[in-house]
Amino acid sequence: KEGEERQQQRRVSTDHPYWNLVLLGLTFSLGQMIVAGHLTISPIILHKYRYDRLSTLAVAAVEVGSSVSAWFIGYLMRKKGRKVGLMTGELVGLVSCVLCVGSVMYSSAILLIVGGFCLGIWSAGVYYVRFIAAEVVPENFAGRAVSWVLVGSSVCASVGPLVATRTSTLFETTFMAFYV
Repeated sequence: KEGEERQQQRRVSTDHPYWNLVLLGLTFSLGQMIVAGHLTISPIILHKYRYDRLSTLAVAAVEVGSSVSAWFIGYLMRKKGRKVGLMTGELVGLVSCVLCVGSVMYSSAILLIVGGFCLGIWSAGVYYVRFIAAEVVPENFAGRAVSWVLVGSSVCASVGPLVATRTSTLFETTFMAFYV
């Protein structure tokens, strides 16, 4: 019976499989870009505000947030559906960016570290996009769909640090533009 429900869910979710794949690829790519950019500039931000001893904590907070929340996000997606799990992760990502903007505005190491933790939670939600990509396309295209999403994210993960450093002086407060 579970197999029949899965097939029905697959049929329902593939009304526009390639459009869904593009959106999922953009979501995963943006997530990778922001995480890579944050990992690049958060130690620089903490060093700039003379929190040298905490510079690696901002990076570690992302990994801890991702590790702690991966199970919960997976559980939420299994019980409430992929959309609810993904939207929960996206909401936490929005909170993360607000916290990071606040940290840059107020020179607060605590806000940057908590923002990094929330960014890790968002990252855990975004990582499930790989599996969702395989579900929204016809079965014969599932392997390629996952590959395309991963290739796009690899490119954006490489671009993330570049975007973070190039936008550092866009606003009066250094590095704020990246989080906005």
